[in-house]
Parts: sequence; structure tokens; C-alpha cells
Amino acid sequence: MNKETIAVVLEDRIYVYEFSNLKIRDAIETFKNTEGLCCLSSAKDTNVLICPDKTQGAIRVASQDSTTTIQAHDGALACLGLTIDGKKVASASEKGTLVRVFQSDTGSKLQEVRRGADPAKIYSIAFSSNDLLAVSSDKGTVHVFSTDNSGEEIKTIDDSGKNKTSYFGFMKGVLPTYFSSEWSFAQYKF
Repeated sequence: MNKETIAVVLEDRIYVYEFSNLKIRDAIETFKNTEGLCCLSSAKDTNVLICPDKTQGAIRVASQDSTTTIQAHDGALACLGLTIDGKKVASASEKGTLVRVFQSDTGSKLQEVRRGADPAKIYSIAFSSNDLLAVSSDKGTVHVFSTDNSGEEIKTIDDSGKNKTSYFGFMKGVLPTYFSSEWSFAQYKF
């Protein structure tokens, strides 16, 4: 699903066509999708499409070989993002406080980052080619997160290019998850 594919997104289904002859390749039933959520991988020789699945908060990841369902959120999906190579998926729910990053082929959660504490409408989620994730919202901000999954826990605030975490992160599991969240390392107001 790249330059050879066209996806037509309707409120309750997505039709996937081959661009060369406009033959239908797939018809995907989705949960109510008023935002028209759908992402296609754009790198050459990648065939990944993500969209809402049939149940609320679930993401369908369709590749050439398989289909995976990721239960990403309890609430309805508000925004989706996909890396160019189709290996990582990001999602936000209608609440708009958390963005979750998943591995597309297995559905395993790689990371959960916090945009803020107040609910917000997420307008866009975009990955860069150098492991950054940008999230824009109706709060007039763009938050930038690192998605490098080195596994090292970051506790400082001033590390350039590293997501911020709470000083109470060491009490993960005891305090509410808010205190163990990863926060953006850069924020831009517009």
C-alpha cells in the first residue's frame, strides 16, 4: 500500500484499490470513523495500512502478509500516525492526553507518552525519519517526543533530545500512572 494503492475512507468502512487498474483489493469494516482515520506506509516495498478496527479504541494493521488488531485505547480513536516504513504505529484517543506507540507487526506497546493533563483534540501525529514523534492539538501546541527505545530510564529534565519524566517515576506502580509518564522534550506554541 504505497504509490500503487488508493484508500477511500467512509464513515464505517475503507475500500482499498490498486491504482494501476482501480480493482478493489480490500473492503475493511471499521468502527464509526467520522475523522477519516487511515494511514498508508509510503516507503518503497512496504505494504502497511492502519485504520480503526471494528471495536472502539482498536487499531487494525493490515500488511501484505497479515492483519493484526491492537487494542490501543478504551475510548474512540482520535488520531493515528505511521512511520514511513510502517514499523511503528502511534495513536491518541478522544481524551487526547496520552499517545501510545506500538510495533505494527506484533502489536506490542513500545511507549506511552503524555501530551498533557487536560483533555485536548489531537489534530496530527507524525513520525520523523530520526525517531521523533510530533503531536499537535487544539491547545495551540506541538509536542515533540523521542521514540528511541533504548530501554534506558530517563530521570533528568535537561537532557537534550530525551523525554522528560517525573521525579516520582521511581515509584511506578505505587503512584498513579501520571507520575511515571514520559513528557515531551520540546514544546512549540503556535
